[in-house]
Amino acid sequence: MRTVLYLRLPHFLTRVERLLHPEWAGEPLMVGIGSYHHGTIRDASPEAAAAGVVPGLSWRRARRRCPEARLIPYDRERYAAIEERVGDINARYTPWGERFSTRSGGEGEFFLDLGRVEPEEAVELAISLRGRLARELDLKAGCSLGSGKLVARAASRAHRQAALEGRPPLVPRGRERVFLAPLPVEHLWGMKSVHRERLHLLGLRTLGQLAGLAPRAVMQMLGREGRWHWQLARGVDRRPVGVWQPSPAESAAGFLDHDLPDQSACQMLLQRLTGRLAERLSHSGREARRVSLTAHLSGNQRLFVTRHLKQTTRAAADLHRAGCALLEQLEPRLNEALTAPATPAPEMALDEARALLLGEAQPNYGAAAVPHPRLEVLEVSAGGLQARQDVQLLLFGQGNRTPALRRALEEITTRFGEKALANAGG
Repeated sequence: MRTVLYLRLPHFLTRVERLLHPEWAGEPLMVGIGSYHHGTIRDASPEAAAAGVVPGLSWRRARRRCPEARLIPYDRERYAAIEERVGDINARYTPWGERFSTRSGGEGEFFLDLGRVEPEEAVELAISLRGRLARELDLKAGCSLGSGKLVARAASRAHRQAALEGRPPLVPRGRERVFLAPLPVEHLWGMKSVHRERLHLLGLRTLGQLAGLAPRAVMQMLGREGRWHWQLARGVDRRPVGVWQPSPAESAAGFLDHDLPDQSACQMLLQRLTGRLAERLSHSGREARRVSLTAHLSGNQRLFVTRHLKQTTRAAADLHRAGCALLEQLEPRLNEALTAPATPAPEMALDEARALLLGEAQPNYGAAAVPHPRLEVLEVSAGGLQARQDVQLLLFGQGNRTPALRRALEEITTRFGEKALANAGG
């Protein structure tokens, strides 16, 4: 029987905002959708949640409960880059991974199908994935395991603290129905609200009560969907997990020769990479909505930052400017990783050394010293690609002509060479 891993990134939207704006650290944040009169809160930071702000609350009530919180308009494009990166990390463990989404949100939630693995191996994979997300993306993640999507997600909601920090909760095979029995029917996220209200009117509020009915009776109450919900309430969940399909992107990477490269060397490499990336975008006729920077360190370590652009671009100057800002944002985490103390090899006892020389013992390769990490590769990628739009430059008017002018100048130099443009009167 397969094992499904449910991955949840708590406070995902506000965490992404803090990654994009480090100066907001410690400040209560709220991400809202809609207008002030009719809008609702999509996510709240731990500081705002402590004041009583929860997802689904109206903007007015959220403002009254936490007046000092910063209210940020919801922008799907801003969070897509981090979700894309999380999906790529998940794909290192299994190709079967998909986002979980509902009408009320679902950002920062994923399902992974680990296949037929032993329970201990599944727990180790979950712990490894949780640690990798913390190291590479600075995101706190919670993991839980079960034989299906419903059981795995319900385990995370029932044991939130263990999913985040301790041993990831795992529902044993064959115990799914017992585990689901006391849980409310609201755990069935695909059930229509009218069907849920009908169950409540009949006094059916838990999954155990629903599973105890005859399937024909459930179908009379809920229609054809009733049998499906009845099977889920009994712990039978055969819904497949789709294959991860990343969004199209262009990337360029370069090696660093020095063990401890300075900022100028990184910026020179960054300029070459963004120029190469701009050339690829120009040839493909596409423009980028977001720019990401990944630092590859020795020991298979990666650090990642991203930035959402105000408007699409394929100009080398715009990409380089965004890359420099990302490098500056990544610098504190990069310095911390590069200056981490090396782990020395443990001292070998005299008896152990004699046995090793006489061939009576095998060398312990796992006890070797761990050297200082090194920055080996910088990778710049452009995501959110869109087809290029022709721009008419304004001769008069109040419009901002700078981005369009840069694109026009780059078109000229690409087509006719660098000597096609020169200073007037010179």
